[in-house]
Amino acid sequence: MNRIMAVGLTMILSFSLISCSSRCRKLHLDSTPKVDHSRQNESKLAYKRFLNGKAHYLNFSLASAVEAFEDAISYESPPVHKSRTYIYLGASYFYLNDFQSANKYFSKAKRLSPSVTPPSSDFPWEILKAYENAP
Repeated sequence: MNRIMAVGLTMILSFSLISCSSRCRKLHLDSTPKVDHSRQNESKLAYKRFLNGKAHYLNFSLASAVEAFEDAISYESPPVHKSRTYIYLGASYFYLNDFQSANKYFSKAKRLSPSVTPPSSDFPWEILKAYENAP
């Protein structure tokens, strides 16, 4: 008798699992938290463009640096990263003697992330001074 009940319960559970499987799978998929991969990809692209611009900046290929940095800021990225890009963009404009654009990007960097400052290891005193004096 117990064996018959066990077989009966097993069959009932099997049928309920089969009928539930598609509904439960859908419920499980719908309840999975969604990760916004597009933002992660945007941030990675922004960082690649930033590194490209920094390489041009360090080689004093300033027009190419400006182009790469402007491309980098067009992507979604964390404020700290975008602020750092603004600093390098401002420095590039500074060396192109476009002081108005340099001030504009230094100011954007300060407003966006005040804790980020130009590292003295990457920038000479005139850039540090221009950043400090930007509104």
